[in-house]
Amino acid sequence: MRSGNSSAAAETIVLVEDETFVREVTQEILRSAGYRVWPAKNAAAAEAIFDEHGWEIDVLVTDIILPGETGRVLGARMQQRNPCLKTLYISGYPEQIHELEISGEECLAKPFTSDVLLRKVREGRHETPRVGEDSMLEVCAGA
Repeated sequence: MRSGNSSAAAETIVLVEDETFVREVTQEILRSAGYRVWPAKNAAAAEAIFDEHGWEIDVLVTDIILPGETGRVLGARMQQRNPCLKTLYISGYPEQIHELEISGEECLAKPFTSDVLLRKVREGRHETPRVGEDSMLEVCAGA
């Protein structure tokens, strides 16, 4: 359940990473910082989590390269379902960031440190959604 404070404990993250080791280490970093984390090894698993908990999820952290479809496609689809969702893309291939026109604020290059990961997640939590409608801004702000 979310509270009015800005503590990490109020934040829920879906982490999508097909490499088990990277997923487990990243999950542990986020959980140790107080985030609730739902791990997924692919887009289908992430979608199942969104089907059950869509509006409870604050952040999607997803690898760009996933089996079946890209994290970029997954992120776009999940943001259509929840416009308040912050998405952070991770990639071991810096050229993908430029090819997919992902801004530096939305992307984190592998390998990354725990400090950089946590800073990127915190930076995006209070951004205004990309939707231009005032009513959506009120929904996202919890008004």
